[in-house]
Amino acid sequence: MNRILISSILIVVCLGCRQEKPSVDLPLEITKSDTAFLEVENILVQNIKAHLDLKSNELILHHDRKIWWIDLLRKKLNKSIDFDTTNIVLPESTIQQARYLNQDGSIVLFFPGRSSIVHLNSELNIVKEIRLDRISDLGYTFLFKGENFYFDYSTRKYFIGMMSDKFQDPETYLKETKFIGVFNESGDLIQTFGNFGEKRKELKSNIMTEGIFHFDVLDDKIYLREVAADPSIMVYDLKGIEIRKFEIGTNEISYQIHPMASDGDFFSTSSSDQFYSMKVVSNDLVVSNTFSRKYLNEKFTFESFLVVEDLKNSKSYSLEIPAFQKVVSATESKIYLLSNHPTKEDLILVTLEYSLGSH
Repeated sequence: MNRILISSILIVVCLGCRQEKPSVDLPLEITKSDTAFLEVENILVQNIKAHLDLKSNELILHHDRKIWWIDLLRKKLNKSIDFDTTNIVLPESTIQQARYLNQDGSIVLFFPGRSSIVHLNSELNIVKEIRLDRISDLGYTFLFKGENFYFDYSTRKYFIGMMSDKFQDPETYLKETKFIGVFNESGDLIQTFGNFGEKRKELKSNIMTEGIFHFDVLDDKIYLREVAADPSIMVYDLKGIEIRKFEIGTNEISYQIHPMASDGDFFSTSSSDQFYSMKVVSNDLVVSNTFSRKYLNEKFTFESFLVVEDLKNSKSYSLEIPAFQKVVSATESKIYLLSNHPTKEDLILVTLEYSLGSH
């Protein structure tokens, strides 16, 4: 009798622990759309960096040595800075990342080519410069692709995207790479976290993708997602401790990855499907879009899907959209995408109002 009772309890416990299988690619409905031309330079959307200032509802765009502040409500340019036309003596290198800090109106500039971080106050005066030269001695290099720089105002720590410098040895590179390096105000690397998953490590070769991971921060939580091979979203706290892992994704792309052609030729390499961009709306909602490049009938075709993942209920919603758009911000009712106009070089902001379809 006791054995039967114990067995019954174990069965109930196991059933209670079983993860519900995600429901993917439910209908994503666009209820309204709007397109606005932005008063910025003609820049390829792949080269734009962006982050939203929640307090002012401004979208801050950055490219090379220029920054633009866009009012999301009016879809108009509020102000801009071209650092080459100022008297500020900055490192002679591309500004890879720029963060505007609403707390005091300051700006943080990251120059990976000079391993340098420069803080400007609201009057655009340099208040300090931090050198990060020691990273090369530890076997790492900074990422030049993607948006992967964050300054936490309260802890005064910098979270910077990086990778192993052994990229000529893919097996070692995949094993040793850490996605995020945490630096203090002295420029010391004090912690690393985030790494390639087992699915990516199985292919001991380089692949063709735009960057290697996506990175976003909300409510003192860091969200990481590999660009290819794995639908997982990893959530960490600011101490680099893993909090949760979600595996929802979409079936609209393949998670099979293809090795880079031995000669590195773009036209002879099969591009792996990938998540093209990612923004976190809330603790329960993430918006991404995908990108696929296929070579059919002697020409390239491109495909993209907008994907909204409901982390709380393990559901995703998707809809095909034009390729080469980047999700730069999202709310529970709107998604903002940057794109180049299809017939012009102008940069445009596409606003989509959406609802999640029936379950």
